[in-house]
Amino acid sequence: MDQRPLLSVLMCVYNELPQYLEEAIDSILSQTYTHFEFIIIHDNPEEQQLDGMIHKKAATDSRIRYYRNPENIGLTRSLNFGLSKASGEFIARMDADDISLPDRFAEQIAFLQENRDITVVGSWAYIINSDGKNIGKLTRARDPETLNSLLFFESPLFHPSVMMRKRITNKPIVYDSNYKYSQDYELWTRLSDSCRFSNIPRFLICYRYSDDQISSHHLEEQQKIAFSIQVRQLEKYKIFLTDTEKKMFRLLTRKAQNSELFSPVDIKFFLCHLIAGLKMNDKINTGIITRHLIHLYATYLTRHYYLWRAFYELLKFQLSVGKIHPYATASLIKNNKLWHVCSNE
Repeated sequence: MDQRPLLSVLMCVYNELPQYLEEAIDSILSQTYTHFEFIIIHDNPEEQQLDGMIHKKAATDSRIRYYRNPENIGLTRSLNFGLSKASGEFIARMDADDISLPDRFAEQIAFLQENRDITVVGSWAYIINSDGKNIGKLTRARDPETLNSLLFFESPLFHPSVMMRKRITNKPIVYDSNYKYSQDYELWTRLSDSCRFSNIPRFLICYRYSDDQISSHHLEEQQKIAFSIQVRQLEKYKIFLTDTEKKMFRLLTRKAQNSELFSPVDIKFFLCHLIAGLKMNDKINTGIITRHLIHLYATYLTRHYYLWRAFYELLKFQLSVGKIHPYATASLIKNNKLWHVCSNE
């Protein structure tokens, strides 16, 4: 009888607060689905307090497999080390300061077993603060075609919530060690040619938001890396942007800080050019992408222009691409109090 666990849970530790780490570990050990191994990689060789806590937890639960890196190698390489040690058919990601709700594993395993065409499944998430208080929600689309289309703009999967198959066509999944940040986004774009993604529309984790996270300290660098992935995704479909167009795209997708302001007319022409290029590829659902671009354009106009100018430019853009997006149009009217004059427009 095969005693290997069906699921391997992968968590990396560095310098999280002890109470956050304990809550994270306990939320895994308290799952209603119990046949898993829990791989914990400690990437801070000089830290002692968390090391002692993990050893105590491991002494009371044999499902924990604890490894400590002899030197700091970073998150991406630590994740790949954990993947190399995993024996499960499925891999669940977990961050060391988040909380998995009790039925997370049961629901995600059932989903992957029932949907053999899906490689990676995520979920919605509650946002909690440093005190564990619920302060918001993170939702994502669930349709695989929509998620694949959104890869041009963002990661459509919430990394700490995902569960994925360990092997694709007999090849193991690995993160690209060249990416210090946004390694999940890079992985999804790389897998998108041959894999399908989905999200379970239920809140299965609590994501802790704090200023101590890597993404908070290195936001600008993370944005640059994420944008390089977006450009690579476009170029994969033979869409090559000029330097000016790249600046516009970064501004629309908020992958830049303190960006220069472009006129709504210039951006409108750029978006029409982008949509025309995407329509040349029959593998892309341009309807989904166009709706998203309309929403990004409406958000940009909302931040920078008067109501009359924003509404006029948005309407012209929607008519030019043959798509009227009621939500984006209504959002301009609803949020008109946010507008202000920028530049000499």
